Amino acid sequence: MKTVAIIGVCGKSGSGKSTYARKLSRENGALLIDVDKIVHELLEIERVKKSVVKLLKTDTFIENGNINRKALGEILFRDKALMDAYNLAIYAEIEFVLDRMLSAAEGGGVGAIIDWALLPISKYFDMCTERHLIKKSDNDRQKSVLRRDDITEEYFRRRENNSIQYNEKDFDKVIEFEFKSKGFFAGSFDPFTTGHLDIVRQASKDFDSIIVGIAVNSDKMRRFDKDSMQQAILKTAIEYKMKNMECVVYSGLTGDKALEMECYTLVRGLRDDADKLYEQRIASYNKQHFGLDTVYYYSPAHLKDVSSSKIKELMRKNKSIENLVPKAVHDLVR
Repeated sequence: MKTVAIIGVCGKSGSGKSTYARKLSRENGALLIDVDKIVHELLEIERVKKSVVKLLKTDTFIENGNINRKALGEILFRDKALMDAYNLAIYAEIEFVLDRMLSAAEGGGVGAIIDWALLPISKYFDMCTERHLIKKSDNDRQKSVLRRDDITEEYFRRRENNSIQYNEKDFDKVIEFEFKSKGFFAGSFDPFTTGHLDIVRQASKDFDSIIVGIAVNSDKMRRFDKDSMQQAILKTAIEYKMKNMECVVYSGLTGDKALEMECYTLVRGLRDDADKLYEQRIASYNKQHFGLDTVYYYSPAHLKDVSSSKIKELMRKNKSIENLVPKAVHDLVR
């Protein structure tokens, strides 16, 4: 199984290790093995769910038949012995999947990139031809994780206290990985509203660049021309001095387009907690199938009722929409 190169990538939460691993995979044409994604998939298997419930002697982390990983973490991060027992139990499941994926990489004559925080305490660490440790300051990691995972500082500290401690001497490369953070904000934007603009303005302060993606669905008729809307959005960016914003038009899956643009975080707007329940299901899908994270931004109270559908309804009734869309969009649609 060691006839092809296997590069192990480790790092603490928020270090950028997964972004680095994806970049390494693309550059080397290697199979990316994201162990966190594997665990997500394993925890959806009924047999695995039952074994975790049995181990923890509670099912309080099960919601609507699925494991809530944040609730699971609340239990595990309070008890190191329980955490160790959980890791041991899930390891056997991970091992079975990993062995098959490495065999597939070997059979295809391609290398493999293993993205796994716990790699050093597994048998696979010694199998790696190279071992890379990704580092980032604790303060920067915390800010990144709090935004990405929507958790409290206390939860972050508990997770940190239970995380693996790395010995830099065990690694072939120790990398302070600096990358430009990109957020991908997708929607039909038919039209682009002041609510959308507020989300973009919030996100533009957190990301090095924010990309607004106008999604085009051939089965759905647009009210406003996609290219004209793109130009209106770009004019709005200039008006609000958002130099780090760009706008693209695309068809197909949002996850595919985000990866094509080298964006690994999706941006979503929320009006209320009911929105969040719906969005979390989508976020789970995008994490599982594309490895994409999702961050949420709440609309301020005065914009909660603003929506593209409401604007089109007002236009049908010849009502004013001047305060509901940016000026460039208003100039386009009036």
